[in-house]
Amino acid sequence: MTATVGLVSETSFRVPSPGVRQTFGLRAMAPIRPSTPVAPPAPATSGPANPLDLIAMAAGPGQQNPEEKAQAILDEEEALSSLHRVEPVVAEAPTPDPSGVQRRADIRWELLCLNDAETVLDQLGRCFEDTGAPAVPMEVAGPVAVVAILAPDDHVLPSKTVTLVNGGTLSIRRPPPAHRARLYRQLVAGLVIGTARQVLAAAPGLTGVRIVVIRSLHEGNYDTVTSLASVELERSALDGADYSKDAEDVLLEVGQRVFWRTAEPDNTLEPLPLADLPEVTDVFAKLCRSAAEVRMGSQAESA
Repeated sequence: MTATVGLVSETSFRVPSPGVRQTFGLRAMAPIRPSTPVAPPAPATSGPANPLDLIAMAAGPGQQNPEEKAQAILDEEEALSSLHRVEPVVAEAPTPDPSGVQRRADIRWELLCLNDAETVLDQLGRCFEDTGAPAVPMEVAGPVAVVAILAPDDHVLPSKTVTLVNGGTLSIRRPPPAHRARLYRQLVAGLVIGTARQVLAAAPGLTGVRIVVIRSLHEGNYDTVTSLASVELERSALDGADYSKDAEDVLLEVGQRVFWRTAEPDNTLEPLPLADLPEVTDVFAKLCRSAAEVRMGSQAESA
C-alpha cells in the first residue's frame, strides 16, 4: 500500500494507520493508568509524573459498596482534570567538573540556553520520552518551540458519574453529554498547560511555546487526523498562573492566539478549520507527512 497524506475535509487530514500514533511513540498507544489521584484544590502536584499515568485510574477489583464506587469515580475525574497542576521536571546546569565528559555537558547546556534548535529539539524529545508525555517537538524558532500533542480518545473518560439526589443520596449513573464534554475539555486543556510547563522547564532559554493538539481517529487502513486546539503560552504568563483554577480557565486566561472551538448544545470541543490557520496547517501537514514516512518505514521492514 502506498503511503498517502490528504486533506479530506476543512478540518481533517488522512494518513496511513498507525503512522500518527507511531510518530508519537508507543507511549501514545499504551493503556493510560494513573498511579495516584490528584487531590483538589491543591495548586500543584509534586513531580516528576507521567501525564499518561494520570489520565485514568487503573482498573482494580470491584468496589464493595456505593460509597467506595463513588469515591473511585470522583478520584478518576479529579485526576483527569488536574494535569495542569503537575510540577514539571526542571533541567539543571551541570555541576562544575574539569573532565572531558563535563566539558561536553557544559557545551550542551550553553547551546540549550542559547536555543540552538538541534539541541532544544533533542532535549525535548528526551524529556517527552522520559516523562511519557504524548508529545513531539516539531520546530524551534528563536526563543519559541512548537510542540504537537496527541489527545486521547474520549473513551478514557469514566463511564459513570456521581450525583446527589433525594436530599443527599448518592447516585451513580451514565454522565450526561454536557458533563463528558466538560471533562474532556479539562483533560485536553490540562495536557496543553502541563506540556507547556514541562517544555519551558526542560529548555531554560525558551520564552514561550506553541502547542498544537491533534486527535487521530482510526478508520480501516487510515487515520483521520484533526486539530482540536492551538495556543501560544509564554513563560511569564505560566509562572504567574493560578493553578487552583480549572485547566480550561487557565488556558483561556494566560494563552495567546488561542484557537479553541466548542459547539452547542453541550460545548463539545470541535476540530479547527484548517484553512483559517495556515501556521497550524503547516505543522499539521508536517506531522502527517512524518507519520506517513513512519508507516512506509514499518512496511519496508516487514517486507
